[in-house]
Amino acid sequence: MRLLTAAVTALSVSATAAFASGPVDRTPAPPVIVPERVADWSGFYGGLSFGAVSYDWVGNAGGPLDSEDSTEPGAFIGYNFQSGNIVYGAELNYQMLEAPLVAFPNSIQHDVLQVRGRVGYVVMPDLLLYGFVGFAQTSFNDGGTNYDQTGPAFGIGADYMLSRNFFAGIEYSYSDTFGEADNNPALSIESDVQVISLRVGFKF
Repeated sequence: MRLLTAAVTALSVSATAAFASGPVDRTPAPPVIVPERVADWSGFYGGLSFGAVSYDWVGNAGGPLDSEDSTEPGAFIGYNFQSGNIVYGAELNYQMLEAPLVAFPNSIQHDVLQVRGRVGYVVMPDLLLYGFVGFAQTSFNDGGTNYDQTGPAFGIGADYMLSRNFFAGIEYSYSDTFGEADNNPALSIESDVQVISLRVGFKF
């Protein structure tokens, strides 16, 4: 009898405590929002390119004249900083070039070297769109007379991260260069070099 009385008393105390604590809150927990993954573009990178190259030539003697279009290899190396979807940094870009003027095989535009400042935005988790401005250096040899040329450069491009370290992309660049003859400052040549290139790179 005492055991039954004790059990009834314990049940009564438990029910009283549950009632005193109020109704149970059954409101669902707010959903956990997971931020969209964005590829990591920060750090050193480098790679190779293959571009379709053309240029327009204007000299003291007249112009403009067109070049023989060519496809040439190139290379690049740079460093990126990243803040969220914003990617920015600097790049050194080298484009091989041995392109003669149309109908003037001894007048040849040579390699282009660019120093660039880049700013881009990650529009999709693995897709980076960017633009750049910088400084270009090239040379033009006109039948033995050499012209060292410099000027501004700019362009746009898109890179896609294929894996954690490898990426590929496409790019358009424009270099507006000008220079005087090494042996005669009275002679000058302006060359506007355009390159559409495919790029493959590795991020360290």
